[in-house]
Amino acid sequence: MSYITLIDKLASFLKTILKFKLLRILVTILAVLYISNEMMIRWTPIPHKIAEWLAVQPDLRKTDVIIVLSGGADQHRKVLEGVTLAREIHGITLWRKGYAPKILFSGGKVSEKYLNDSKYMKKLALDMGVPEEAILVEEKSRNTLENMRFSRKVMEENRLHTALLVTSPLHMKRSLFFAQKFGIDAFPAPSPYWIYAKRGRQLISQMKVEMVGLVIYRYFDEETIRKVSLFVRESFLFDWL
Repeated sequence: MSYITLIDKLASFLKTILKFKLLRILVTILAVLYISNEMMIRWTPIPHKIAEWLAVQPDLRKTDVIIVLSGGADQHRKVLEGVTLAREIHGITLWRKGYAPKILFSGGKVSEKYLNDSKYMKKLALDMGVPEEAILVEEKSRNTLENMRFSRKVMEENRLHTALLVTSPLHMKRSLFFAQKFGIDAFPAPSPYWIYAKRGRQLISQMKVEMVGLVIYRYFDEETIRKVSLFVRESFLFDWL
């Protein structure tokens, strides 16, 4: 079947169903909603304003360690993704300003085909002049819950009690929830490089992920959380939902 024939059939089908008044009204409403949604996302600051409202504000203070959560890596080019770079640069900046003597990079493999993010983060920190004795690495975690669980163990092993937590502002609420769950005395230090560097559609997708994540983390078991985390990272679902 040629494209022209397919288009003709679709046009004929639309012409048939639009003979019914109720269907015409429904199609019109859906079209208006879709166009309005696209205009809001593409041409207004509304997504950015909503993101600012949902974001956790920083509470900077001197602590024993700065925990930097990984945001993923490019599996093909073998480099850290932009969100991870933004978090790491912010964490290193806080370390250089003397907020903590140690910096802990948290992030392992979600599955075998993924990079071990924290090792790449450590390498970049060394290249940026952070001494090895100031760097701690947690490389077992596969999601936010495990970030906090295993970071807690590293803190206990090194007799560290308080932490500045570095992640993206929209991801901070979930991260603090688990920091509290595992007894980490953590204070938010969200990365400041995120909002206006992203398009509206990217922010909307991220907010959807965070809202779903908050529900899953509160009401489902850890194995379900791990599977959902893997599914989200391996699909494009939240790009069009």
